[in-house]
Amino acid sequence: ANQPWCLERAIKVVHECEGYVVIDKPDNVRMDVPRTKSHKYDRELTVADWFKRRCPSSDKVRPCHQLDHATSGVLVMGKTKEATGRCAVLFSQRKARKQYLALVYGHP
Repeated sequence: ANQPWCLERAIKVVHECEGYVVIDKPDNVRMDVPRTKSHKYDRELTVADWFKRRCPSSDKVRPCHQLDHATSGVLVMGKTKEATGRCAVLFSQRKARKQYLALVYGHP
């Protein structure tokens, strides 16, 4: 296609309930755009922009944890301050955790 790769990316919902939306974040999609920077393209996809459109009643974008720009994977977003806090506690107490799998091409 003749458009930036980020316009062809889609964020898929893995699970959604009253307090959370769990997504499959594609690689090379930023969580948000720092205040001192701007989008690379007018329609650059960020998790924050997607969440604002998906959950307009939420007063703030509330990721329960972070994934690096280059990392793909499951990301939990809280719809409320309380839900986000509960999930953050689970991560801090190691009752919830992230596990990474690296696929390497070209090196033994």
